[in-house]
Amino acid sequence: RIPAVEGQNRKLAESLGDLQQRDWRIQQENDQLKDLVNQHSVRAHTLELELDRLREQLERMKPEDPAIKDALGRLQQENESLRARLYSMETTLQQADDVRARAEG
Repeated sequence: RIPAVEGQNRKLAESLGDLQQRDWRIQQENDQLKDLVNQHSVRAHTLELELDRLREQLERMKPEDPAIKDALGRLQQENESLRARLYSMETTLQQADDVRARAEG
């Protein structure tokens, strides 16, 4: 009977080690995702500031300069694209947090 208990304990210890290793990997991925979300958030903020600056320039100009309108349009598209990617990353990050919470619970 003692060898059977020792065998069970060994299997449980291996399972615990596997779970701890998996949790560590999930935490590393989560940290990487958070860093990426932060980078995109900073980029989105920078683009918003640049858009505001260009809008002000555009309002002051008579007649309107097509090059500035084109640049503004490109920045708006890039801003929208980054917002969509940022939302997707935040959703992925939340899902990873949920998975980890369920695994820990």
